[in-house]
Amino acid sequence: MKRVSSRTVKKRRLSEGAGGILEVDNIECRVHIGVDEEERSVRQRVVVDLVLERIPADESRRALSRDVRVWVRHYLESGRFVLIEAASLGLARVIFANSNARRVFIRFYKFVLPQVEHVAVEMTFDRSEVSAA
Repeated sequence: MKRVSSRTVKKRRLSEGAGGILEVDNIECRVHIGVDEEERSVRQRVVVDLVLERIPADESRRALSRDVRVWVRHYLESGRFVLIEAASLGLARVIFANSNARRVFIRFYKFVLPQVEHVAVEMTFDRSEVSAA
């Protein structure tokens, strides 16, 4: 499976609404994630690509990009997750709690199965639809 740049996503669907877009690609982490306890017992390599939408013009993109990388690594590396989808929802909550983004696109790669290159999930979350809990 070929990785698709988040720039492709931006061109495809991120044109509506006021504000800018921030892409943060290739955030690599070691995470306890898996359906069963045996799979979660060893940290696995994951890579996360993000696109934050409708970032206010006054928000420093360089500083925000650096902060987002820290938030993602801290959240993923300090937790234990059964599903990629649950980890992605938690990431969206962290991003919304710490930034002014109105929408976030998350592409989450998990490199674990020897017979495939990786497993990937793409999800989009809107601030108005994601609860803080």
